[in-house]
Amino acid sequence: RQIILKRLKEANVGAGEYNDKSQDVLIPAFFAAYAGRDPNKVSFSPFYKIPFPNWRLDYNGLGNLEPFKRTFSSINITHSFTSTYSVGNFVSSLEYDARFVAFTSPLYPFPTQVNSYNQFVPVYVMSVIQIQEKFAPFLGIQIRTKKNVTGRLEYNQERTVSLNLSNAQVAELSDKALVIAFGFTRNNFRLPFRVGGRTVTLKNDLKFDFNFTIRDSRAVQRKLDGESIITAGNYNFQLRPQVNYKVNKRLSVTAYFDRMINNPLVTNSFRRATARSTWWSPFTSS
Repeated sequence: RQIILKRLKEANVGAGEYNDKSQDVLIPAFFAAYAGRDPNKVSFSPFYKIPFPNWRLDYNGLGNLEPFKRTFSSINITHSFTSTYSVGNFVSSLEYDARFVAFTSPLYPFPTQVNSYNQFVPVYVMSVIQIQEKFAPFLGIQIRTKKNVTGRLEYNQERTVSLNLSNAQVAELSDKALVIAFGFTRNNFRLPFRVGGRTVTLKNDLKFDFNFTIRDSRAVQRKLDGESIITAGNYNFQLRPQVNYKVNKRLSVTAYFDRMINNPLVTNSFRRATARSTWWSPFTSS
């Protein structure tokens, strides 16, 4: 903020003044801090012409290499990044003539009017500036072996940062998740059933899936020149193995165990832990 404030004072030598919490100072300082830009070069205008780059990379060539193709039928590696920069609702200040605003739109001109405290009044009065970034996934690996064993490893990371210009505070929401999953299908699996007083051995498909997730979610309220407070958030742990057996075309039996634990990061919430274990046999159409 001090760097931006100094630049603005040198660029706009009007009769007014800026301070380190002026809208014209906060917006470029916020963008420079959270987008990793040089504050000595960042634009004063919040209306950027060049959007943030987004990308997605997929690579499946490892399965063709000699050390892997004997065991794996496919190996896919994924990396993805998406981002959104948005300027919230804004209005033209009543301190400026409509012709002045129309002539300068859509530019972001230096202010010329001042308030009773001799502070510059911005041409556009804004409410919220937001940056949203998401790695989904930051790293993802999916495998399938020759014996129909599947596996998946993903690390996802997401962040949403909002600058509230009415109270000069920054709200930051972050989410990090590690997902591990694997499964297999056993064809012609022998499973005995007792029907009508006699034992019947079926030879159908048995499918097993295992999912394990660790998630860290938190919301932080950052006050300029003040403390940063965690207002919400928790550590989440989830474990879910599941077995499915197809009895016939219309009947399947599923057994699973689901364990979930939430450890809060704030004192006004309690630790929660749940466990579910059941089986059900839904009828499906043939």
